[in-house]
Amino acid sequence: MLKRRRTTWELCAMTTRHWILASYDEPFSGTPTFPALFLDIPAGGIMKKILVNEHVIRAVATGEGFQAVGPIWLLQGVQFESGPYGTRQLFKRGVVLRSNFVTLYDAGTLRRIYTQWTWGDDTILEINQQVSYGLASGPGFRVSYRSSLNPFPDTPVTYQGRAQCHFRVLYETTP
Repeated sequence: MLKRRRTTWELCAMTTRHWILASYDEPFSGTPTFPALFLDIPAGGIMKKILVNEHVIRAVATGEGFQAVGPIWLLQGVQFESGPYGTRQLFKRGVVLRSNFVTLYDAGTLRRIYTQWTWGDDTILEINQQVSYGLASGPGFRVSYRSSLNPFPDTPVTYQGRAQCHFRVLYETTP
């Protein structure tokens, strides 16, 4: 871009912004730690925004008995993996996923059979944070998103379902 300054013209460097993406979409069984998602910011890049979206978790668990079955929550975290910031944590939180329970009681056999449906989506799982890390003259670095499902303690069920997630970072460079 050219700017006029008094009677001379000078060339000004234009900043460009880039989105980069890592994602997963996979079935799970048990109480999984989902795949870690890594993104590399190149040398001279300045990270401007962290976005975790299109995050959907659907799970079902069935069981039998009189034990306590409670909620399940998702632990989420974004952190530096390498570069000038070391392994510093940028963002961390736990979110309780919504659940519905259906319980049937058979008086003849004294059995209690239950099913739990659990789900979460962008309304509760999205992360959208403005940040500013990096230097136009600095080295590159790596950031990661990690998440895991954590049931109520002593819950004797195995969750099965599907999870998907998109981890995006917006960074800018100046030539």
